[in-house]
Amino acid sequence: MPSGDPLRLEIKEDRIYLERYSEVCALTPTEVPPNPDLPQIDQEWLIEEAARILKPLLIKKSDLEELASEARAKGTASWSTDEKRMTALVAKAWVLLAPLGIETTDIRRLMEKTVRDAWK
Repeated sequence: MPSGDPLRLEIKEDRIYLERYSEVCALTPTEVPPNPDLPQIDQEWLIEEAARILKPLLIKKSDLEELASEARAKGTASWSTDEKRMTALVAKAWVLLAPLGIETTDIRRLMEKTVRDAWK
């Protein structure tokens, strides 16, 4: 660490400086700006409905909000609102397959493989 108390921290253009040491830096937004080309999702309603469904399992709305926040931090979702029929089919199949240790991500992987293989 450079000597000095307090240390001088400064940002100029695309560099961050700590005393005489500097590195290239960039501002990364904490929230992804909405894409106007994508359909808007009413997250509040979806979480409310899911909380209502999961209430018998003692899962709270705040738990689901936290899951949604974690998912947003990971990036884009693997399921889109345009795939409602597909997600409904996967959900029905998963209800049967879950006791076998099969997860929705496993089913998704099979679907993607099937699509890839269809073009061979």
